[in-house]
Amino acid sequence: MASSGAIEAFEPAPTTIGLVEFARQAHEEAIEEHEQALEIFARAMSSCPCAKGVERRKCTCKNFEKVAAEGGSIFREALYTCHCDVGRTFSKCDNVYHIQALDLQTSSFEAVGKLDHAASNAEWMLELAPRLPDGYLRLGNIARLQKKDEYAWKVYTAGIEANEETALDSSPKLQQLYIARKLLNRRFFKLDPLCLPAELVTRIFMFVDFSSLPVCLRVCKKWASILRSPLYGTIWRDMIFPDESTKWAPRVDELKSILSWAGNGGARQIRIPAGMHFRQPQLTLLLEESSSLEHLEILCLSGLSLPSDAKIWTRLRHVSIKSSRSAFYNIPVDFPGAFPHTFLNNAASSLEHLRFKGIPHHWFHLLILNTPMFLKLKTLRISDDYDGNDVIPLPILPLAMTFPNLEQLWLATYAETSRPTLRLMSGLKSLQYISLEVEEGDGTCIFSGSNDLIPDRTLEQYSEFQNLRAFETRTMCISPEGARTLLSKAIESEELTSFSIVFPEIDTDDEEPFTDNGDISILHLKGYEWFRGTSSIHTLGCHDFHFPNDTQNDEDLPLPQFLASFPNLRTLSIGSIFYEDEQFTDLVIAILRVTHLKTIYIPVEYLCEMGQLRQVARAQGVQLVDGYPPLFGYGPQWPIPLKD
Repeated sequence: MASSGAIEAFEPAPTTIGLVEFARQAHEEAIEEHEQALEIFARAMSSCPCAKGVERRKCTCKNFEKVAAEGGSIFREALYTCHCDVGRTFSKCDNVYHIQALDLQTSSFEAVGKLDHAASNAEWMLELAPRLPDGYLRLGNIARLQKKDEYAWKVYTAGIEANEETALDSSPKLQQLYIARKLLNRRFFKLDPLCLPAELVTRIFMFVDFSSLPVCLRVCKKWASILRSPLYGTIWRDMIFPDESTKWAPRVDELKSILSWAGNGGARQIRIPAGMHFRQPQLTLLLEESSSLEHLEILCLSGLSLPSDAKIWTRLRHVSIKSSRSAFYNIPVDFPGAFPHTFLNNAASSLEHLRFKGIPHHWFHLLILNTPMFLKLKTLRISDDYDGNDVIPLPILPLAMTFPNLEQLWLATYAETSRPTLRLMSGLKSLQYISLEVEEGDGTCIFSGSNDLIPDRTLEQYSEFQNLRAFETRTMCISPEGARTLLSKAIESEELTSFSIVFPEIDTDDEEPFTDNGDISILHLKGYEWFRGTSSIHTLGCHDFHFPNDTQNDEDLPLPQFLASFPNLRTLSIGSIFYEDEQFTDLVIAILRVTHLKTIYIPVEYLCEMGQLRQVARAQGVQLVDGYPPLFGYGPQWPIPLKD
């Protein structure tokens, strides 16, 4: 008997025409089967008790796609919208077999490409059972087939929201809804931030520029109502006007509204940039209605005065004020544009940080003794903007009496004779950080002679800086003997971590042989032999030195060998007006070879032509930074962070 394989070998191969004909017949049979299935599904739905023995029609009043586009509720549209007699005749139906029949019928419409019919059926599923996930899933899937992805995402979301109380693991359809929506979340997930918890909403709006907050009230009535409620009073309490904002301040009526939204105590922070046209009524209102004010910063007080007839600012901790040039020196206190003497006195019990530019005239004449003691003041930053010929030294002793617990002092003055005032700072025993800058001077080092001493007081009596951690200056030279006495207690207690050495100026008229340009710096550095190897030092500054340039090798360079003696030195600030680029580069490279530095701060003028230095520093893992370290107060941060 011949095998079946042998018989098939003699059967002719199917032709293209034959295959097409076979496929056509199969397609027609499939359509027939789908049409039969559709009829059966229709009969199944008609047999549901909800039909009441009559043919149940679909409501045509609902428009889910339009509602979704307008941001409305698809669930409410399915549940309530009906203007025809269908809603009055038939009730909702969540019969599982009724819904299943509709779902399968919809699938059949999809199979034959009748997506409009399929979408209509899916909407009917929503109409019948708006609290089940089935209709949402089917309608969303069809919307995706129709390339309506955003509509699909909204339908999926509506289904999830309608089933918020349904356990996810109890419904496979609900699980499919979450999966389907997740695929579209990245493109369409938009959440009104005001729907989030109040604490999170507050944190979000704290990042919004204060001048932009009123604009947020115009988003919608809901936003306006919520953001002005007491729950969100915090976002209105930090009135930090950005520098780039409008130059005009809010009107009085606008400020009254904002202060009412801030709640009891008004603003906690107020920052008014230079160039913003605040008038006296606005400023007075803002301050008098802010009894809980903690931080006040006014970058131009010109023509304005701070209230002096109230003592309501018992929480004010930080004040920073500037006025027009020389105004604090020339205008009597408390006048418009002048130093706000009475205002600060009224806040003396709470003030911790004070910063201003321009030293009041009466401070130079020992007239601050009648002010109250600022017992809580920790940081004081003063820069002088008066450079007239009649300038006199700023007396430090009254400062020490007025601010007995001061921890950080940054002082920059024009007065040449202000340089010896360090001798009186020893009264400020709590000082941890000192930065002194003098614009003009005679080039001599303080504590280099008897002229710097107070009668009946020896140099040893000045050594009171047992808590001092940092002494920074770029312009004031201290004699090695004076520095040793002043810093001895801080070094013994290992508190001192940062120090600056400024070398004496070169006296070109001095004819003594031992005062050759290079010898002056060598002698000064030798005077600091006692300071070599101090283990607590991690930051040093070296400025305006001038060493001989005739050394044969690095071992003969005094400064690198001096710096190498500090075992924990990691940061160096270095610069000298007496060095050309090439000489300076060679010196810094020599320092890199014998130290373990991590960061070097160099004046920007030296870094322009220092490719070799950058290359060597990079090879040793050392960072070169333009300018001066933050400890000098030139960085953006004040007060200076000091580690415990």
